[in-house]
Amino acid sequence: MNSPYIELSRRFRDLKGSNSLESTAFESYTPTGRLNDGTLGWQEILNLPIAVILGEPGSGKTWEFREHAKKLRKEAKSVLFIRLDQLLAKSLRDLLDAEDISVLKNWRQSDGRLTLFLDSVDEAKFTKPIDFFNALDTVRREIGDHSFDRLQLIISSRISEWQPATDASGVAHKFPLLCSIPVKKGGKGRESLEIKVVQIEPLDRERVETLAKSRLGAQATAFLNALDEHFAWDFARRPVDVIGLLNFWTRNGRLGSLGELIEFEIQECLRESPEREVGDSLKPEVGRNGAQSLAAAVVFCRKFNFRVPDGSHLSSTPAMDVPACLGPLWSAKQCNTLLSRALFDSPSYGHIRFHHRRIVEYLAAEWLTQRLKEGFALVDLEDLLFTKSRHGIFLRPSLAPVAAWLALSEETWGKQIRQLIIEADPSLFFRAGDASKLCSNYRRELMEAFCEKSRASGSIWTEVENDSLRRLADPSLSDYVSSIVRDQSQPDHVREIMLRLIRHGRMHDCLDAVLDAIQAPSSSDDVRIYAVAALRNLASPPQLKRLAAIAATLSDIRPELAVHIATLLYPSTILPEELEALLRNINPEIARSSTFTWYLIKHFEEKLVPEAS
Repeated sequence: MNSPYIELSRRFRDLKGSNSLESTAFESYTPTGRLNDGTLGWQEILNLPIAVILGEPGSGKTWEFREHAKKLRKEAKSVLFIRLDQLLAKSLRDLLDAEDISVLKNWRQSDGRLTLFLDSVDEAKFTKPIDFFNALDTVRREIGDHSFDRLQLIISSRISEWQPATDASGVAHKFPLLCSIPVKKGGKGRESLEIKVVQIEPLDRERVETLAKSRLGAQATAFLNALDEHFAWDFARRPVDVIGLLNFWTRNGRLGSLGELIEFEIQECLRESPEREVGDSLKPEVGRNGAQSLAAAVVFCRKFNFRVPDGSHLSSTPAMDVPACLGPLWSAKQCNTLLSRALFDSPSYGHIRFHHRRIVEYLAAEWLTQRLKEGFALVDLEDLLFTKSRHGIFLRPSLAPVAAWLALSEETWGKQIRQLIIEADPSLFFRAGDASKLCSNYRRELMEAFCEKSRASGSIWTEVENDSLRRLADPSLSDYVSSIVRDQSQPDHVREIMLRLIRHGRMHDCLDAVLDAIQAPSSSDDVRIYAVAALRNLASPPQLKRLAAIAATLSDIRPELAVHIATLLYPSTILPEELEALLRNINPEIARSSTFTWYLIKHFEEKLVPEAS
């Protein structure tokens, strides 16, 4: 990562005792809560005698290592930053500049500690795995055995290249004094210590904002708003992700559709990092074809993991063989090079998988498109994606996201798939694909078919994703969506989905229908809760006043509904006495078992701050 360093206060999660190594890489770009909870910062890392920092390509490991080496050097600490792969051809002294040599000399003459940032186990293993240990041997020879107790090692690696048994035991063998402590209570010998292995945490909103402001300045707010509007946060969890999005934003002045973002992400991730571009034998089109083949293998075999060589770690988790998936024309080097791209993560120490599930679905659709162009029959495609019975036609669940991408094509197969989706699963674009690329007439057909199916089958659960609803929404659909929201004969779950469509699609023209739904005597409290949520951040002052008038007529209100109304209207629209009247209308029997007061108190604390403060 060649961008100027930006302080992001990165956090690290201790992997000791984890029962979910399968999700290691997934968690490396997926925020799981407050990032400071149960994690370590650089201060804690630098208090350890030895630490291994794991992260996926583009997670910022080298970025962090270089900068913290500089910071410690400014504090008059003895510090060296060393690329492990460079130790394979040169001695340590040959790699050091005059300042580094001076640091090493002064350290030898002192009794202080020398911190070595040893970067990129994966690069040291690029030719063969044993080279990592050869690089460590070079360090040993240069430092001298008698000085090991005054060393500190901070090692970085891609998750896919760190083997917990082989590598950890090798490091402990070569640097025993860093991995042991004297036996207590007068005993002889030393007691082994487990090497601390941590995973670099994904970026949260605050860190993304910091990075965006450093690049865009005052325009960062527009960029962050665009991430919200496009629900693109899954693509902004590593510094390389954010920088890629910022580059797209800078180049195009927008984030673009989901398809454009995925395409941009694929192109960026299939490129090798600048420091590795020299000698890169994998041409872009070859890498793209290989990625498509592996994505198709994931989808059709319904296995997400691929095996990577690890002689010391055997796993019973099913995984596919990459050379078998790519075919005999792919050399072992090409296979390994493709897997080293930022398109992939390592979910466990013996397996590797794609970084984003949506990218898998997109690439698998591309693979099928190529087969169709080569003569794969449309009737066979239909049999592949759909199943038919006397009860009707159904879309195969595992292939539904792929069908959503194929349906965007204007070729014959795209048109046929769109028609079959109407019949088999009209709610598909509520959760998959990029509905923003569909014409408004087809979007309406989808909604009409969905409502008809739902009415015929009664109340059924429908999988819905808010970001998909955002892409499905269109101003031309406002009249139809409003009519469904007002239609008391529609099942509640249908009206609730339409209310979510209004909210996340920011369909302002539907807000009068939303208020009508709240006012309708036969509307359930669940529908009303979704309706109030749709008004939040969209309603105008007159519409909020109408909501206040409607709320005043309600009785036996469910506490959750009252909280939604109260936090939306008070103190901007209603007076304290009106708030009191609203709360008095809460059903007392339900209120006794509800925690709604906690939400109200939290709202009051946030909104009712004394002006003097």
